[in-house]
Amino acid sequence: MPTVLVLDTSYLCELYRVPGFHRSELPAQIEERIRMRGEDRFYVPLGCLYELCDHIGDVADGGRRHEIAGQIVSDVETSLEDGLPWLIIPAADVEAELPGLLRRFSEDPAHLEMGLTDSTVISKANRLREKYSTSLGYRVHIWTTDRTLKAYEPDREPEPLL
Repeated sequence: MPTVLVLDTSYLCELYRVPGFHRSELPAQIEERIRMRGEDRFYVPLGCLYELCDHIGDVADGGRRHEIAGQIVSDVETSLEDGLPWLIIPAADVEAELPGLLRRFSEDPAHLEMGLTDSTVISKANRLREKYSTSLGYRVHIWTTDRTLKAYEPDREPEPLL
């Protein structure tokens, strides 16, 4: 069954091997999972790219920081041109979405614990589920190493890699 995969900042940190923000054993496992996905669709919320770049800015080794930033630039450019390696989901529509996101963020203890970017990931994943699950039968998963965020994915993934 086709799947929509929403990549959270934690998975991006693993993929780009951001020092201080990844575990040494996970990047290869995540890369293998991606290779096995065939025609699944990968999405990255814009807020996750912002967070990823914030983490890259914290890398002490200037050479490594520059190397990772170059990889990000290349991947974002090809994503915008060709939709590969992923499709970038724009930030929340300020007038239509942001008030609801902020309300859920401030009123739901779990959302407050996670943060606004994670609340956005949940919202975007749910919107993708509405868009693709009924008409195309897609399942929607959030790929993250954060158990709290993973609990909110629209369709439970049978064997998550946390």
